[in-house]
Amino acid sequence: MAAELSAQVRKEVSKRATKALRQRLMVPATLYGRDTDPMAVAVSEKDLTLLVRSHGHSALCTLNVQINGGEPRKQLVIYRELRVNSLTRRVEHVDFQAVRADEKVTIRVPLKAIGTAKGVDLHGGVVILNVPEVEIRCLPDRIPDHLELDVHELDIHQTLHLSDIKLGEGVELADDARKVAASCTHAGMKLEATVAAPAEGAEGAVAPAAGAAAPGAAPAKGGAAPAAGAGKGAAPAAAGKGAAAPAKGGDKGAKK
Repeated sequence: MAAELSAQVRKEVSKRATKALRQRLMVPATLYGRDTDPMAVAVSEKDLTLLVRSHGHSALCTLNVQINGGEPRKQLVIYRELRVNSLTRRVEHVDFQAVRADEKVTIRVPLKAIGTAKGVDLHGGVVILNVPEVEIRCLPDRIPDHLELDVHELDIHQTLHLSDIKLGEGVELADDARKVAASCTHAGMKLEATVAAPAEGAEGAVAPAAGAAAPGAAPAKGGAAPAAGAGKGAAPAAAGKGAAAPAKGGDKGAKK
């Protein structure tokens, strides 16, 4: 049986109204669906937090929507897109998707690694979970809290794929079955992969500096040529005296 959650229709959706709503420990939310017009609602932060802790971040529940003080309208929904404040860890917004009990839905659920891998026991390796969530398709009442991936037989340098996940009855994989779900590698290799890129970039930065002149150092041999050429280019300006010699010789010739 699906859990139940009470909701109230929001008459105002301004920033000021939303802020006042949160001060009253209410969470602004949106109800939408194929046969439902989008509706701004609000739910109790305490009730929503308890529901999430009990059923996970994507689960089925019955939303009792109170409209203008009338009888609550019951709507089967999946709550998703939980927006949590990174500092306070409080839920700031949530979306409710209206669903039908007889129609399959596509949803992402968490993936957990189960067991101790052979590569960890025998080689001191480490298991890396490459996919934190997996997309599945099933009826709303078949949505699991999470999926489990058995890694007992995973040896060093081996991988498991999404196709290796054992799905429950009525649950089908909507994701790419060839996608790598988990791998086992040496613990040192994981560390090297983290630091290799910065180290390589540092060496690449040194190489150009080797070809360039160090600060305060003498110019490179190849770079001296332009300087020498520049000196020759300056010779005509310094050759003013040399230019005066013929004129002097010309004076003597005139006296003779």
